[in-house]
Amino acid sequence: MEAIETVVKKFNVSQILLHLNRNKKTGTLTVNTPVFMKKVYLAKGDAIFASSTDEDERLGETLLKLGKITIKQYERSVELLKETGKKQGAILVELGYLTPKDLILGVQYQVREIIYSLFLLKDAEYEYEEGELPSKEVITLQISMGKLIYEGLKRITNLVRIRRELPDMQAILQLSANPSDLLKDIALSPQDERMLSIIDGTKTASELIKSSSSDSFEAMKTLYVLYATGFIEEQNEKVMKGEQTVLSVETIKPDPEEGALKEESPEKQVESAFSETKEELLPSSEKDVESETKNRGNGDSAEHEITLEPISTTDLITPATAEGQIEASSGAIDEPEEKKDVEESRNR
Repeated sequence: MEAIETVVKKFNVSQILLHLNRNKKTGTLTVNTPVFMKKVYLAKGDAIFASSTDEDERLGETLLKLGKITIKQYERSVELLKETGKKQGAILVELGYLTPKDLILGVQYQVREIIYSLFLLKDAEYEYEEGELPSKEVITLQISMGKLIYEGLKRITNLVRIRRELPDMQAILQLSANPSDLLKDIALSPQDERMLSIIDGTKTASELIKSSSSDSFEAMKTLYVLYATGFIEEQNEKVMKGEQTVLSVETIKPDPEEGALKEESPEKQVESAFSETKEELLPSSEKDVESETKNRGNGDSAEHEITLEPISTTDLITPATAEGQIEASSGAIDEPEEKKDVEESRNR
């Protein structure tokens, strides 16, 4: 016996059925509430039959609500059911109240409605038992799991639940990158197709609802169905924000073993390459300042701080002042003693 879950507060039958279908499970899914018990029988991941202890979901009541039999025919079939123990459907055919085709359609409708009713449950206990089905049903459901889930989700009208299970209204929605194979069997409604056509990966859920021709609730419900079935998905946050992965550069400690060669990590290589590039791009004056800064602050202490005083415009050397400084400098140079003695002799 394989149990997926035993107790669930927020019962989500669509996720359960998707899990069972994806894993091609054969067995029985039992759902319990204080009022009734329902079972869904699966073969290789597809639902083929369902039963319910809810009296309103029995075959006779279903056929009566569909208008396939009258109340008198219904009551007569119930009498014979109690007397003979035969199935009600077989009795209705034997009495001529139903054709075999009507019976098949009626049973399939009943099974679908039982499964659809599970989508409306909020709280329930459920258990899945792996193994062969308890009985061989003559009439089985002929519908894909994708269609079952799609139609079941469309029955949900609980606004609080829809808002809770949808992404945030400011989230950007896009078409699913890896849609499930189940989607190929689903025939979308015109309203769902219109909504799908305006989802281009740039609009938020709120913007899509405003762009829809339907009223706000119907548009929100459409988004919910498309999202829950896997037609659309929330755009990845990193892609949406344009974030990039940043390498974390950590200090690499030297190898304690002498003479041991240690390959630089990718982070160290990035740091080294960045330093070389920075050295090439710096002007010569900035290189000198940076070099002096490194020399003065050579050491691990953070106390070596260099304060660069602002340069006054009066300290700058212009072409005009440069010539004067050169002349003044040349006049200040002392002449050699021998040259002075020769000059004095000539004067005498």
